[in-house]
Amino acid sequence: MRAGRADVVRRAAEVVSLHCSHGKRAAAPEHPNPVGNITNQPKNSIIMIYYKVIKRKNPKDGTVKFYAQSKNQSYMTLDDVAENISRECTLTVHDVKAALSVLEEQVTLALYEGKSVRFGDLGSFHLTIKSRGVTNKADFKASDVKRVMVRFVRSRAMRSAFDLSNSKIKFANSEAATTKSGSSEVTPNV
Repeated sequence: MRAGRADVVRRAAEVVSLHCSHGKRAAAPEHPNPVGNITNQPKNSIIMIYYKVIKRKNPKDGTVKFYAQSKNQSYMTLDDVAENISRECTLTVHDVKAALSVLEEQVTLALYEGKSVRFGDLGSFHLTIKSRGVTNKADFKASDVKRVMVRFVRSRAMRSAFDLSNSKIKFANSEAATTKSGSSEVTPNV
């Protein structure tokens, strides 16, 4: 049965590759992607990163300082992602959802098998383990494992896309003053 799933993933990748090649778009998308491919961003695009300022106490000496913390403006569901992808190519939303569902399952299966999963210019997923420490190696038991975590490591392209030397990245305080109409006025850094 796994061979069948692998065939489905392989076929989905072929279909996406065939129908979503960036140079051969079937129709212009209704809402063009403002960021573009992370390695090939449009010349005039600005990447706005929102933050809020929070107070944190140093546990060692008790001093309090204020730090920036990233603030997500909203989130995207699988349906949102599928719809955006379908606008960029000739695949239907349902084709994309099916491929993403199988992809999710295949990533989980690969992680169960102890494999790292790499996604080109996006990054890779792998497992890490948190365990209780023991004095002697021979005393360690499987019951000492406390948690298994899935980690994502961004690729070189993803790191460079969000590097502070990238002149397209601007920062804005999400707690900016609110106008009379209730909308937020955000002034990006220059």
